[in-house]
Amino acid sequence: MQNALYIALWVGGWQTLHTLALLGFSNYFRKRPVGLFPVRYAPSFFVAGMHALVISIVGLSLMVAFFGAPYTVKYGSDTHGSEEFHTAHRAVEQACCMFVGYLFYDLGHVLTHFPDLGGWDMLIHHMLFLSASLTALYRSILHFSFAWLIIGEISSVFLNLRWFLRKLNCSIAWLLPVNLLFALFFGVTRVLVYGVGLYDLVQANKELQSLWIRYFVFILSIGWLLNTYWFAFILRKGLGLDQARRNSGNNRGQTIRQSESSTEKTR
Repeated sequence: MQNALYIALWVGGWQTLHTLALLGFSNYFRKRPVGLFPVRYAPSFFVAGMHALVISIVGLSLMVAFFGAPYTVKYGSDTHGSEEFHTAHRAVEQACCMFVGYLFYDLGHVLTHFPDLGGWDMLIHHMLFLSASLTALYRSILHFSFAWLIIGEISSVFLNLRWFLRKLNCSIAWLLPVNLLFALFFGVTRVLVYGVGLYDLVQANKELQSLWIRYFVFILSIGWLLNTYWFAFILRKGLGLDQARRNSGNNRGQTIRQSESSTEKTR
């Protein structure tokens, strides 16, 4: 029940930040109009970026804490032993509550504004990670998996920054490095690190022989395939630079197009 309360508090916290951001953006762009800047959607991308920055830093620290630990500590329910790992397990629980709270908050907005903030791929992504995170949280397992999963959110920092730059009609000089950093961190964390982590989880199951771990291998494999599909889309579209060049030549008062590419919907 305590974790459920923490999750509810985080949902409320993210929604409060969303409301404050909406008030801020509405006030700012009422005084400094930039074409038809989509103020109603801006808070979702702002909150997504803030969440991504915080949770990815937390994930990196948790990876360091669990690196080299035995499989029973990294993936099993062994939460006892040294004080170091006990503290790390508690940190995973708190971070998981924050992450799940964000997913519930964002899922509500995606459904409310469907498909403007995300399509079916986004819904599948959120449902998969809600299922995996809640199961891991309440069974106290897969602590290390949670860590290497959430560091992938670092790519979302640049994805959401990219959204604001495009909506403000910024030049290619601003968009190019952000696009490259987004693609780089997406490939490294959501495909490479994720894949290595998934392989480590498979090896762990050979020792632990857990039905729950086999279930997670199945769920997380779908997530990895989805990330790989998105990464292939990013590369195939050339990071969206062609569209960025066209946008950079527009006047600042020109209407910003309403439809977004699929990569902008992977927040």
